[in-house]
This record gives sequence, C-alpha cells and structure tokens, in this order.
Amino acid sequence: MKQINRYFTKKIVCVLALIFFCKTLEAKDWLEKKAEGWAWYEQSKKTEDLEASQPPSATAEINRIKKENEEALSSAILSPTVENVRSYLTLQKKWVDQSALFAENWRLAVLQTPALDESLMHPTNQLGVQLTQQMKSQEKELILLQSQTQYGLIFFFEGNHLPSLATSVAVKLFEDKYQWEIIPVSMDGKSNELFSHPKQNVSIADQLGVTHLPAIYLVYPAINQWQIVGRGQLSFEELEDNILKALKRGSRL
Repeated sequence: MKQINRYFTKKIVCVLALIFFCKTLEAKDWLEKKAEGWAWYEQSKKTEDLEASQPPSATAEINRIKKENEEALSSAILSPTVENVRSYLTLQKKWVDQSALFAENWRLAVLQTPALDESLMHPTNQLGVQLTQQMKSQEKELILLQSQTQYGLIFFFEGNHLPSLATSVAVKLFEDKYQWEIIPVSMDGKSNELFSHPKQNVSIADQLGVTHLPAIYLVYPAINQWQIVGRGQLSFEELEDNILKALKRGSRL
C-alpha cells in the first residue's frame, strides 16, 4: 500500500512540476512580447522625433514662402492699411534681392563653367549672331554647289499665274547662282519672261501628283526619285532652305 502511495505521490509531483514549467514559459513569452511591443513603440517615437527635428526640404520651404507672400498680398489688397502694405512690400523686397543674388551666381557659374555656356554654341550678341549666320550661309552654299551635278529641279507653273511669276524669280536666281539643271513645265502651255521655252508635259505632273501651282520638285535622276521642296509662292531664301533640308535628310531622296 505504501508503495502505491509513493508511486502516486511521485506522479502528482511530476504533473505539478510540468504545469509550473509550462506557466513559466508562458510568462516568459508574454514578457518577451511585451518587451517587443515596448521596443517598437520606442523606435516609432524615435523615428517621429527624428523627422520632426529635420529641417523642411527646399521645395517645402519655397511653397511656404510662396504661400506667405500670397497671403500678405491678399491681406494688403483686401485691407490696404499702411501696415499690411508695408508687410507685403518688405516680403517682396526680400525675394527680389534673393532673385538678384541667384541671377548673379547663375552668371558666375556659367562664366566659370564653359560647358554650361550656351552662347559659345549659339551666340546672342549682334556680332556673334552675324558670324553664325555667315558660317551657316557659307555651309549652305557649299552643299548646294557640290550637289549641282547629282540633282535637278522640275518647276511646274502657269504662264500668267501671279504666284507662278513670283516663284519663277526665285527659281531663276537659284539656277543662276548654283548652276543646277532646271526643267520648267508649263501647265497651261504659256511661257513667261524668265522661262521662255518651257516643256508641256502634263503626264509627268500627273505622275508626281501635282495638284497646286506653282510646285517645285527635287529630282535625283540617277535612280529616278523625287521629292516636293516647294509649293505656292516662294522666295529665293525659302527655296534654298527647303532644298538644303531635303539634301541633309540623306544623300538619296
């Protein structure tokens, strides 16, 4: 009997010890989670404090200043007391001075950094503009002169058509200056004083799709290709520029 009692006593002690051990683990787990929660709160609070201590961004500051100026102006307009107007003018002067400082430092930055100076590539003073235009004009003339043996123009016009007469002047000037071959084609069978012996080939006009006069086509005879470079009344300079742009798009049309 005593042996049975000792046996049951040992069992009870083991069960109680097991229960106590489990409760200890639960308590430890709860404390750890509690500590984690407290640590999270502390970390979050530190992050908020850090963000609050940081100065506002430049963009945020500009927006604040803009709002402050707008508010001062609105107050001065709605209630134009001496004090309100003075407040607005004081703010305005501050930022006018700031803008002047920015402009001066911009100038210095560009002066000290040639890569930022657009005027070196695109001059804005009168002499620089003139030199740039002269260089462009020389380049244009060289390209057009070198192209005279490869390209030609077909000029469609009407003899008594005023826009045709005006454009005939431009085409004739181009022919004389650059020695290009010009094929004048009269759509009404009439000539004018600049092109006294035009061709009368309506079929080629139909082939090119000519619908408005006058019309000028750039032709590359070697491979029988063409491209419109002028329609309606054109000046000599416009004709030059149109042909140059067409040539620069490629060595072939």
